[in-house]
Amino acid sequence: MFIYNQLYDILRFTMSKLKRYYEEGQIYFVTSNTYSRKPFFEEEDKAGFLLNILRYYKSIFCFKIFAYCIMPDHIHLVIQPAKCVDLSKIMKHIKGNFAVNLDGRMKKNGKVWQHNFYDVIIRDEQELAGKINYIHNNAVSKELVRCAEDYPYSSAKVYIKDEKDYLADKYIS
Repeated sequence: MFIYNQLYDILRFTMSKLKRYYEEGQIYFVTSNTYSRKPFFEEEDKAGFLLNILRYYKSIFCFKIFAYCIMPDHIHLVIQPAKCVDLSKIMKHIKGNFAVNLDGRMKKNGKVWQHNFYDVIIRDEQELAGKINYIHNNAVSKELVRCAEDYPYSSAKVYIKDEKDYLADKYIS
């Protein structure tokens, strides 16, 4: 048991020190959870505020968002960073700006996001279509709405109703 604990500690330390792999020009599927899965985004003003932050940093860092969904306790993105900015920097700014401004608006200190985020490089168009579909159906599967295009914090309406929402860049192959 002692050796197992030592190996576990070494592995945990090594994994925490590994840098995120970044590949220029790639499209990523990203998930970021709120701290302790607290449902911050059940409230319309907080979800809307996060959408505004996404729009702001999209204009600053020139990345593309092919799909998004803000769920009560997490966010999903299909994002393609511009050549000059890596994904970690984008997510750090989005999450940090939201947390700082949320703390200021709520007059409290506390964690908003889990420290890291989960990302996967999307390798082909079939995987991309699957991730976009997953994101758009997330609110339906959690029974927040009956139709994906009715969820106000998702890019589903861009794909299903062909609406413009100034955040999503509809992916056309």
